[in-house]
Amino acid sequence: MIARGKEPVHDGFMAITLKSFALRLALLLFGQTIRDFKTGRKLGRALLIPFGGQIRVIGLRAAVVPEFVPSKELVYWRQTLGFTVHPPPDHDDVRNSDSSFNSSR
Repeated sequence: MIARGKEPVHDGFMAITLKSFALRLALLLFGQTIRDFKTGRKLGRALLIPFGGQIRVIGLRAAVVPEFVPSKELVYWRQTLGFTVHPPPDHDDVRNSDSSFNSSR
């Protein structure tokens, strides 16, 4: 909004505040508690939205990986999907080493 003779009002902070409030309200009303299916540890609450063959996980602060939970019977039409914490990378930090590929050039 621009008033005559005044600086424009920046509503960016208000929009971010309303978005975070709406997300917290949606998590409170419709969110599901996400647990690590291997350890049973609570990871947080999130909205799980299936869309276009994918599952959107909204509002979860942990990095998770979806995995199929093993079942006692082989039933392919009904499989349970669980989440587990994303493992840390198992490679060396190439940026801090002197033997990287780019340093030999």
